[in-house]
Amino acid sequence: MESQSSSLVTVHLTLFNLFATCLTYFAVTIAVGYMRAPKYPQSLPWVGNGKTWFASLKNEIQGFSRRREWILEGYERYNKRGMTFIMPPMLGIPTEAVVPQAHVPWMLDLPDNVLSTMEAHYDTLFGAYSFINPWIVTNPYHEHVLFKNLTRNLNAIIPELADEIKEDIEDACGLDTEEFKEVKLLDGFLMNLIPKITNRMLVGKSICKNKDYLDGMIAFAMDVVRGMVFLPLIPKMLHPVVGSFHSLWPKYHHWQTKKYSGPLVQKRIEDIKRKEAGNPDYADWPVPNDFVTWTIQTATAEGRTEELDPERITKRICSLNFASIHTTAITANSAIIDILNAGPEVMEVLREEAVRIFDEDGQQWTKAGLARMHKLDSAIRESQRFSSISLNPITRKVVAKEGITDPDGNHFEYGSYLSCAWLPVTKDSGLFDEPDRYDAFRYSREREQYEVMSLDEKLDVNVSKLRQSGMVTTSHVHQGFGQGRHAW
Repeated sequence: MESQSSSLVTVHLTLFNLFATCLTYFAVTIAVGYMRAPKYPQSLPWVGNGKTWFASLKNEIQGFSRRREWILEGYERYNKRGMTFIMPPMLGIPTEAVVPQAHVPWMLDLPDNVLSTMEAHYDTLFGAYSFINPWIVTNPYHEHVLFKNLTRNLNAIIPELADEIKEDIEDACGLDTEEFKEVKLLDGFLMNLIPKITNRMLVGKSICKNKDYLDGMIAFAMDVVRGMVFLPLIPKMLHPVVGSFHSLWPKYHHWQTKKYSGPLVQKRIEDIKRKEAGNPDYADWPVPNDFVTWTIQTATAEGRTEELDPERITKRICSLNFASIHTTAITANSAIIDILNAGPEVMEVLREEAVRIFDEDGQQWTKAGLARMHKLDSAIRESQRFSSISLNPITRKVVAKEGITDPDGNHFEYGSYLSCAWLPVTKDSGLFDEPDRYDAFRYSREREQYEVMSLDEKLDVNVSKLRQSGMVTTSHVHQGFGQGRHAW
């Protein structure tokens, strides 16, 4: 009997049968997703292969290689004429209505209980499985803490970050001025440098260089990325099983980091309590200026006692590491490559600016000094435009049960996704001179001209518009950090 069963398995387990099974599974997954997806207005045009079931199958197959082409096509044919178009779905990416630039203010002004950023992120990042607990995404208190504290504390933390960067670069590159040292820019250099800098700001100097801690943080970030790639391939009905298995990895890597961050957070809570209680032993204790302290102080002031749980804070630290490590590394990698490719004269101009401002500020880095580095600011912002990898970074999900209606009268059902194109904007010759050329000082020239003007000449300048050219100032033509109240 056992022999007969083995023979049957051998007969049926052929390459053709395996292929047929995979193809059937693929088709059924697409069909179920097609039937369950919210329906978009029939009047809106689609890019890609159309909106029928068979067209959806072709879109899924071609989406990975042609999505960039489709959004450029939609922008040129529809967005530039003030029309919304539909981007077809592909595995892991839902159908999206891409609104024209004229509708972006309307979209960004809608409240979160109508059009939600958090819900869109929760779906994209598979928040139910990749972040240890779903509430990390649905209740992003860590973002609130950063928005409230980071800017006001920049002057205090910049010297610490400058010291950290100096030490880490010397460790990675050495101080030998005679012999060249080969460094792998992204994987070997930036992916080692940025986690240390990030965690210097999050948890302070004591553990920001701990290899086991950093390895766990980097692994946690990769767990989330793997979930974004892997889970879309699994039918949603199996997500509770497969997703729960996937969640074991981020939970393990949180445990790996918590061995170091947990005791630190617990001690910090106790130390701050003792200092605020007037304990004489803490009279001269300087309160560390980092995310852990900001969370404790903010949660205490706001009566958010649940946010003072050390375990909760360590999970939020993991989430912030995911948000910062890869995006910062990729942005820095692109900027360095673009600046080097622009020629030695660009590097010399940037070096001169940095040395001059460093000397003007008493050979130290300050918030005011960094704000005066207009050329470097421009070079990085131009790299974000020129080397953008994000097609449409601003995505919202309709969460109003009755749906929403746009200014053109198009109605979008509950569960629909709306976005706005950015990649095509960065290539629009109507908005940028020579958009296919990296111009390092594209955004700094007007600032430099303004600085040498007389007082009378400055009266005729739109200073508000001039300020919009900064790297961290978002707009419809600069969405590198998103846009609106949820810009990061």
